[in-house]
Amino acid sequence: MSRIARAERLRAYDGCRREFIAECAERFEAGERLAGEDARALDELAMEIAGAAMAWRALFQRLDVARRDRRTSFDASGAAMLAAETVFDEWLLPSATRLLFAALALHEIDA
Repeated sequence: MSRIARAERLRAYDGCRREFIAECAERFEAGERLAGEDARALDELAMEIAGAAMAWRALFQRLDVARRDRRTSFDASGAAMLAAETVFDEWLLPSATRLLFAALALHEIDA
């Protein structure tokens, strides 16, 4: 990832984090403190999802006859985003979902 792309993703992440914390501070008692803890948990969740997607890619690359098109490469970054959206979108506040996606974007999954 280029330095410019990384800086843009960091800015997006910081904006999503501020938005999430501000929303929680408005909606919940002790929301700012709790949102900080939740933001750290969302960061850890993003790391776990990224790690799982990298493991999926390694297993996918081992497949030979099971794949329809053996030239197909596995988009681990796309798989991580799709998994996060499919599993967590319904359970998280929209601002938390955006923060999770921004945290996932910081990981160089396809590197």
